[in-house]
Amino acid sequence: MKTSRIKDRREKFGIKDLMFIISIANVLVYILSIFGNMNLSLALALIPEKVLQGEIWRLVSYIFIPPTFDPIFFIFVVYFYVFIGRELEKYWGTFKFNIYYFTGVIIISLVSMIFRVPVVSVSNLNMSLFLAYALLNSEHLVYLFMVIPIKMKYIAIVFGTLLVYEFINASFWQLKIIVLAPIINLLIFFVPHFIKKTSSNVSARRRAQEFESKVLKFEKKESFAHKCYICGKTDKSDENMDFRYCSKCNGEYEYCSDHIFDHEHK
Repeated sequence: MKTSRIKDRREKFGIKDLMFIISIANVLVYILSIFGNMNLSLALALIPEKVLQGEIWRLVSYIFIPPTFDPIFFIFVVYFYVFIGRELEKYWGTFKFNIYYFTGVIIISLVSMIFRVPVVSVSNLNMSLFLAYALLNSEHLVYLFMVIPIKMKYIAIVFGTLLVYEFINASFWQLKIIVLAPIINLLIFFVPHFIKKTSSNVSARRRAQEFESKVLKFEKKESFAHKCYICGKTDKSDENMDFRYCSKCNGEYEYCSDHIFDHEHK
């Protein structure tokens, strides 16, 4: 109950439907760039030298640059961004999803400023959203172009391959770091998750094995009806053997026919 209340309070600090808001900004920048000034995207890009000159808005404004200027692909990508963002927000909650996204923004901005590498797109950060969703819902079916059914894990493989390709073809090592920066965010969030999940699975298997061992011992113990007190022979080990209780022993001592008359009375 206490954890639930804390989570509810945190949700108040999150921006609901974050990816929809960012996508609306992408659409506005796209329209203004196409019908107005194409230099708008350049004015929003994260250029370290410009930031050092006082244009600090660039540390965040680059997330509003459209992922592409191809009209068909733009609609498809924006739709997918909103879909994935909403699904992750449902799964994690508004606050945690905000933390995930803006942690990625902070990492990219820091890497850009440290290594003096311009950033003109957040395609890799948004790609990390797809990978995150695929890790959580690998079997989920989505419909490519509203028609072709495909599982998220296969989309993740495609995006992962594109990421590797982009990394290999990056012209200098600083750019390679920018390419991989969003993956750092993915690792920060998912390594603890998988460690906890693995630990939980190991504990569950151990408990299951212990329970199974106890059941087997119980079944083994209860698998016979009669057992000789002297030799340990049972009605299971020798189905033709007769067993009797000794009336002269003080207690319920049972013996096989070989020992019923050949034992010391208790």
